[in-house]
Amino acid sequence: MNKKILFTIIPKGYWITLAVAICFTLIGGEYIKLANIGFNLVIFLAGLKLAVLIHEFGHLLFAGFVGGTPRRMVLGKGRKVAETKFKGVKIILNSNFNSGLAYAAFDNLNLIRLKLLCYTSGGFLTNFFVAAVLLLVFNF
Repeated sequence: MNKKILFTIIPKGYWITLAVAICFTLIGGEYIKLANIGFNLVIFLAGLKLAVLIHEFGHLLFAGFVGGTPRRMVLGKGRKVAETKFKGVKIILNSNFNSGLAYAAFDNLNLIRLKLLCYTSGGFLTNFFVAAVLLLVFNF
């Protein structure tokens, strides 16, 4: 994995927070609480990035369900860090990975409003489905 890609997905601040949390764990005592805060913060922020990825994947998945052609997924804003193709979908990773965009094309315009509703709802529904499965599996 390229260094730029690694630090785009997991920025330096996350690594620093993780290192400080590990140091607090090694010290022990009352510092364990601070270590837990650091670990939870890093897990939360990494989970947000994973949620963005799942959300954008959901848009493209539902576009395919209703007859659209998934074209492109853009993760983040800023300058381009990496670009790849996966099953005909161009995936672009930008330097500030905190949001995303999903593009699909619809050749058949029959019932286009319903298709667009499914396409736009796909991100939320996929996130909801993943959250429900995690809730059932881990019983939070």
